Amino acid sequence: MPGWPSGAERRELGAFPAQTGPEDVQAFFELSPEDLRFAFSHRGEARLGVAVQLCPLRWLGFVPDDLAELPQPALLALCEQLEADPDDLALYGTRVQTRSDHFLAVRDRAGFRAFDHVERTRLQEWLAHRAMEHERPKALHALACEQLRTGRVVRPAVDVLVRLIGAARESAHATTSEALAPQLSRPSRASELDELLDLRDSGGVTWLEWLRTPAPDSAPAAILAQLAKFEQLRSLGGGEVDLSMLAPGRVRMLAADARRRSAWEIAQLSATRRQPLMLVFIAEMLRERGDELIDRYCSAIQNAERTAINAVKKQREESARARDQRSSLAGTLARILLDAIDHGEDPVSRTLREVGEQRLRETVADPSALAVPIEQERRDAQHRRHAHLAQFAPP
Repeated sequence: MPGWPSGAERRELGAFPAQTGPEDVQAFFELSPEDLRFAFSHRGEARLGVAVQLCPLRWLGFVPDDLAELPQPALLALCEQLEADPDDLALYGTRVQTRSDHFLAVRDRAGFRAFDHVERTRLQEWLAHRAMEHERPKALHALACEQLRTGRVVRPAVDVLVRLIGAARESAHATTSEALAPQLSRPSRASELDELLDLRDSGGVTWLEWLRTPAPDSAPAAILAQLAKFEQLRSLGGGEVDLSMLAPGRVRMLAADARRRSAWEIAQLSATRRQPLMLVFIAEMLRERGDELIDRYCSAIQNAERTAINAVKKQREESARARDQRSSLAGTLARILLDAIDHGEDPVSRTLREVGEQRLRETVADPSALAVPIEQERRDAQHRRHAHLAQFAPP
């Protein structure tokens, strides 16, 4: 596990936390009557010393080497209960043999077991299962520490846990590679997957980066680009990959790793790690691009429907105005005709004067325009959007 833990991280993992909250002091540093009798059975500064081993063992699952780094609130809480001086801890901490001898009694008092060969084997198997779903060593370390603490097993040295975590991760990689080996054995499969780490074109991005980039928007060009990616993944056999033999958490972890790592990083991995990673990638990316295309198509159709509804609404508003205008015209013509009947006026001359020939011709140009059913208007509006949808809809 190159880079983890660093020197600073190693020291931090084996030391007390920098701070302790009131809830931790209350939960782990308030001594029971039995704890007090146990501490008072020791003389002098050893009373505080055994308490400073007992409480952190329950709290952390181990006792840090430098007892003097115990956070001040916890130390003062113990001193108050034991009527001890905080300076007693510095004197006790220098007696390594005394501490070691006392720790056996502290471990028994806390109800913890030693990390022996049996516990090591048990933790190794447990880590191997966890490593199938958790790749990051820091996460595995935290899980292992909690497992040991809740199981009341004394946490071993940092280096021991680091080696066990490294072995568990390698075991997970080997198990994954073995499970997917039949699907990686066909001719050209390995080369096809490795080619995804190459540049797609001169000076461009790699196939890996191109395939995993989502569409920036729902424009026809963007949807067509995603459709090309979907077809590329399908041609690579992404739809034929069977991942049912792997735990869902392992699949998610490998897919996330392929999305996160650069092509250069993946190319540096061993074949037993690289090939399964890329196989999971094409399978999961085919699903992701497919889901994305469905969302984009649905969004485009919804946009077309929304545009059609707005167009119909606008058209209906225009039709209403036209009906109002025709109604007003009908009233005007009716008055002209009645005046002609009552007073003998020439209706044609008056109509041309007050209404105008142009308005009359416009009125009779499309006598059926105002009678189009609303559903027909919506279909007409949707048809006008067909040209937009046809730019990226499959034939």
